[in-house]
Amino acid sequence: MKISVYIIAYNEAEKIRDCINSVLWADEI
Repeated sequence: MKISVYIIAYNEAEKIRDCINSVLWADEI
C-alpha cells in the first residue's frame, strides 16, 4: 500500500522545507 501526503500551503516559502522534510517517509508527496 502506498501512502501519499498532500501539502496545502499558501505563502509558506519560509516553512515549506521543514514541512516536506517531516513527511519524506511517504511514498508520494
